[in-house]
Amino acid sequence: VKRRRELENGLKALTMSRGEKERLLDLYRFQLDEIEKAAITPGEDTELEAALPRLKNAEKLATQCTLARDVLYDAEGSAVEKTGTAARILADLAALDPALAEQEEIINSALAQLEDAASAIGAYADRLSSDPDELDRLLERDEKLRRLKSKYGPGLDDVLHSAAALKAKIDELDFSELKEGEVRAEIAALTAKLLPLCEKLHAARMKAAAKLGAKIVEQIKPLGFAGVEFSVSVEMDETDIRDNGADRVEFLFSANPGSPLQPLKNIASGGELSRVMLGLKRDRKSVV
Repeated sequence: VKRRRELENGLKALTMSRGEKERLLDLYRFQLDEIEKAAITPGEDTELEAALPRLKNAEKLATQCTLARDVLYDAEGSAVEKTGTAARILADLAALDPALAEQEEIINSALAQLEDAASAIGAYADRLSSDPDELDRLLERDEKLRRLKSKYGPGLDDVLHSAAALKAKIDELDFSELKEGEVRAEIAALTAKLLPLCEKLHAARMKAAAKLGAKIVEQIKPLGFAGVEFSVSVEMDETDIRDNGADRVEFLFSANPGSPLQPLKNIASGGELSRVMLGLKRDRKSVV
């Protein structure tokens, strides 16, 4: 069934007017080219969102990080210097009273952490770049990705999925490499294989439909439908083969004796529909 559907879609492309086909191909190829030229990397927009604020504020970040490092380490009377002094004092005192050894250990640990933090902040400041050319490049890239997301998004992954869909559409329109006669022949061969299966399924549905119609009448007559008629219409359409066969199923209903059966969805009132549904629910197993 899937292969037959693919062939029918391809046949539509074959029978499409040449002008319409070329118009669509031009559009799809232009859109695909626009996406492919961008050379998108998954997650790239998230990386840009993180990098741009850092580049825009590189000078401020560098200045403040240097200040923080000085306060911690380099400046006279820095946190590291004062903590080191406290550590030396506690070491001398702990030698006199071991009860102070725990505090000495805590201060030495704090000193080590302060030195590590000062070193990390300094390294971060050294890595910062305030290159205006790099900032312009990233801003331009960010704008390009935003445009693509507005056209094919909303997300960057959606843009990549759109590219795959466009390729499929182009392939479908290029299906004309396979001649129309060959496509029709393959469709006919597949139809010949599928129709017997559809007919077998149709026959089984007809039997089930007769039983179902009678059972539903039995269930809903006591609900104020003394002259009710109900049947299940099962009509086979050989031109419309689907995954579940080629049948069109419809409930037919008449609430009054002598009235012709008509589609339930078209003629039943709200109250009648409610009673029909109630009848169905009274004994689901017997209906099935």
